[in-house]
Amino acid sequence: MDLLLDRSVLLGVRTPERSPELAGALRRHGHRRLFLSALVLGELLSDRPDETRWTEQLERRFPDRVLPVDAAVSRAWGALGAAGTADPVAGLTAATALVHGLTVLSAEPGRYAGTGASVLDAVPVRG
Repeated sequence: MDLLLDRSVLLGVRTPERSPELAGALRRHGHRRLFLSALVLGELLSDRPDETRWTEQLERRFPDRVLPVDAAVSRAWGALGAAGTADPVAGLTAATALVHGLTVLSAEPGRYAGTGASVLDAVPVRG
């Protein structure tokens, strides 16, 4: 399964000692099967403007796996918006996943409710 990593996951692995299970799971999954939306780079910088170096490192680590918000993604997002689903960033992330046949990996899966995107919860249930 190929995964589209959202902001919550990237922030979780930014400091692997805070989320060792997630960091380990991503390593085992295989780097070549992990993707980013170009949108997430801006989202990260809007949350943390001082993290330019980190976002540039992400771009280098995912050189051919940073997916653009192109016409196909925009049309898919427009269809989601017409259905009254999701906030704009979550909607565009979901649309990117739908267009590219990816599953969104998120620590906040509720953000994608009603989008039709396949979503995997990054936070393991502990009991």
